Amino acid sequence: MLLHESPSLGSIMNIVNQQSINLFAEHILCQLSVNSSGYGSTHNGTLVCTNYWKGKIDATGLFMTDGSGLSRSNSVSAKFLADLLTYMNTSKNASSFKESLAIAGKKGTMSSVADGTTADGRVYGKSGTMTRVKSYAGYVDSSSGKKLAYAMIINNHYCTSAQLKKYFEQLMIKMSVY
Repeated sequence: MLLHESPSLGSIMNIVNQQSINLFAEHILCQLSVNSSGYGSTHNGTLVCTNYWKGKIDATGLFMTDGSGLSRSNSVSAKFLADLLTYMNTSKNASSFKESLAIAGKKGTMSSVADGTTADGRVYGKSGTMTRVKSYAGYVDSSSGKKLAYAMIINNHYCTSAQLKKYFEQLMIKMSVY
């Protein structure tokens, strides 16, 4: 691919956030490392990322060992995610960040979530799934005009993935009419 044909960072973030392409997320982390030190490594990228967030919000709930989020050594608290979302909502990149997220009932990994409900088109987010882990984090434009940030994480669940999806959908529907 020619350099002038390379996708922009914004379009790559859309792919990462909407389609959850973990390899791209890992490469973005390594690029952060290159930009910081001239050397691209996962470890250095996690340090760059963690230090960035420590300068903006309380990052005690963030533990990174890779960029894809697939390592069992990674962990993130719902509070950290909600704080990150609140920060991003007032940042200069708020609009492009929100546009990069999947939309319930419309596009990305959330296209089949809450389809045909009051949450359809009102809930934006990033989903995360691993064995016995499911999460959603993002924003809700409620029917009453309220703007909400949310982060929902369930670990070590024993129900089916379909049951868990239904549970999260019910929460999204309630937020959409709040």
